[in-house]
Amino acid sequence: MATTPRDRLERQKKRVKSLPEQDECSQECVDALLEFAIALDSEKVRYKYFDESGNPKNLKPRSIDGYLSSLRLSIEGGYDLLDGSADEFNRLMDRMHDDDGKAKTTLQTYQAAAQAFYRYHDDLGVDPNDIHNYTESSDPKYDEYDMFEEDDIDALRQACNSTKMAARNRALLELLIFTGQRLSALITLRIGDVDLQEGYIYLNDDFDEEHGGLKNALDRGRKRPMFGAKKYVRDWIEYHPKGGQDPDPDAWLFVGNPSHWKTELDDHWAKVSADQVLRRIGDAAEIDKPVSPHNFRHYCATVLYRDYDLDRDTIRMLLGHVEGSSALEQTYSHLFDDDYIHKAEEKLGYREKEDKNPFTPETCPTCGELLDSADKACSNCGNVFAPDAEGVVLDEAEDRVRESYREADTTEELENVQATDEILEAVRADDELRSSIVDEIKDDILDELQE
Repeated sequence: MATTPRDRLERQKKRVKSLPEQDECSQECVDALLEFAIALDSEKVRYKYFDESGNPKNLKPRSIDGYLSSLRLSIEGGYDLLDGSADEFNRLMDRMHDDDGKAKTTLQTYQAAAQAFYRYHDDLGVDPNDIHNYTESSDPKYDEYDMFEEDDIDALRQACNSTKMAARNRALLELLIFTGQRLSALITLRIGDVDLQEGYIYLNDDFDEEHGGLKNALDRGRKRPMFGAKKYVRDWIEYHPKGGQDPDPDAWLFVGNPSHWKTELDDHWAKVSADQVLRRIGDAAEIDKPVSPHNFRHYCATVLYRDYDLDRDTIRMLLGHVEGSSALEQTYSHLFDDDYIHKAEEKLGYREKEDKNPFTPETCPTCGELLDSADKACSNCGNVFAPDAEGVVLDEAEDRVRESYREADTTEELENVQATDEILEAVRADDELRSSIVDEIKDDILDELQE
């Protein structure tokens, strides 16, 4: 028997009704969505939908299905239909376009659905006219005035420490700040994907293969440095219900509150719940900017380029942009323009070059050593806070040497590996040689990291 548009609409309603069970939204939100669907349906008379001119309007089941699907996917993307704002919805659309690669034509349906939803539920305080509508000539851009400042980051850290499950929340916050990874990439990490000794996380390719969600990040390899987040991830694993002295490597790194009756430790932390926690931290810190994973990603990219002079290819690799992608330039055009202006001002003596690192805290979180704002690592314990383009390349080269030791089958091969190891030691010790060698091998290293 053929499936009709009406059948597909009823299936979509069932998917909407299941959202609270998946901890994606409240029952009140589901009720609002279903009432909206009924109001649009010509076969129903209980509620009425009026268009922007005040005229009654109905849609066919196929269109209602499309609207419900778009709104459901927006919720699953972290948007709160009942408590969200037009600005938050617009930022979600920009993120879905810039980071997730959704076409503008697809997102126009999301935008039309949101406009219709808020036109019907006008008591929610969202003006439908404030919902953006992409056209072929429109390009989502990042608003530089939403950019976090150092004081914002400090306030978020302070507020985070006062939350329930502060160790978990602080670990997530620091990973967002230092790695710029998408939220889906972080909440699907397993404890075994974390290398605390070397300071790396490895994106969960098993989860991506089965469920997707990491987009193109794995095209640039699994490995990402944690930098200053390492200490906080270690602290959380010690408190983790499946962590401690003998952590379960297969357990999810981020899980819901174990004391909550709905929490299943066999499931990773729900994306919508993590988003809600971040928003609550932002409210407590009285931050008037979007406290969202997308904004932390922008902050990380900006700091990497502006303050640590990492080249664009290295930033693309760290953030997981596809090789050759122009998203970095399109999204951060203001940043690159400012960079040219600042460099010209420095050369002509109208600006002094600032020697500070936004990723460096006042004291080392591992040993308590007082730090200078220009430090990239603690001189006492060696904890690394700041990225270093040359360091990324050399770390990968050393990883390759260690692997070559294990694979060497003959004396000649072993001697060759030892010779390479000695060269790397010399490179580490000589700044001029280090820069020269890294320039030679950087492109090959970055190319192979994505294989």
